[in-house]
Amino acid sequence: MARGLISVWAMAGVCIALAGSEEGRAKDRNEATQIKSARFGEEEVRWQCGKGMCGQWDGRATGDEIKEEDMSVMKNYLTDDDARLLVSRIREIPDHKWTQIDNKRAGVFGRNKIKKRATVDMDYKMIDLQLKEYEALRNVVEPFFTEIFQGEGQKLSLFLGKYSHGSFVTSHTDGAVVTLDGTDRYDRKRAFILYLNEDWSAEDGGLFMDEEDTKHPTYSPSWNTLVTFKVPRWHLVTPVTANKIRWSVYGWSLEENVDFGTRIFRFVLANPLVGLLSFCLCLVVVAGVAWHSQQKKTGLHKKE
Repeated sequence: MARGLISVWAMAGVCIALAGSEEGRAKDRNEATQIKSARFGEEEVRWQCGKGMCGQWDGRATGDEIKEEDMSVMKNYLTDDDARLLVSRIREIPDHKWTQIDNKRAGVFGRNKIKKRATVDMDYKMIDLQLKEYEALRNVVEPFFTEIFQGEGQKLSLFLGKYSHGSFVTSHTDGAVVTLDGTDRYDRKRAFILYLNEDWSAEDGGLFMDEEDTKHPTYSPSWNTLVTFKVPRWHLVTPVTANKIRWSVYGWSLEENVDFGTRIFRFVLANPLVGLLSFCLCLVVVAGVAWHSQQKKTGLHKKE
């Protein structure tokens, strides 16, 4: 009986060991497969797999997984049909409608003294989807991002990007307070960029460089690839070297910027019972301080 039990346990141990080694081999194969099939480079695949997201950037990553990451990449963010619909609508916009963002005072890229560069230099074209004339297009674009990037109490700001030969953006963090709906002020919390460029290689330029990663990895703006990160985060876009257009949809998750007093007031309105108890506690404290002060005065009079 005892020998039988020992044999069973021994076989179980062998099975577990084999399963573990097979799991390790499967992980290696998964990474190797990702590297072989990736359009934007071995370094990026290894970085993503090192973050525990290996195999999850092809549409299987959930919104919660993205939100927990400081920086994340997803391949095949949309269905292919939706991505093609989106880029076809963007390409329909006449060139004269695009706003030129042009500031060429510096051409410094890469690693040197990024925290000392206060000025962001750039050269590209964009469309602001907050404008009334683009309301119909925004209604097409926005649903692709609300589920993941518009949390409770948040709003989305959405833009279209059009980079041509020579377009670039120098080091910046995306950190800003923006104004929507007139006077309301909002903080940028998370940035997202969806790239819609087929047959784009690293040699074409226009790469997203993550400057906060010590290895400074770059990401090609390849077809249906999403890059997202928490704001602020240092990054840049290298100059486009190819004679073709680099299309993107980009934006930010916004949270209203309110002062401390307004936060307290809103909290009390939302939690009246807590507010009442806090008010009563304040009265008790004030009364206690007043009584203590009166007692000290009475004591001094008695001594006299």
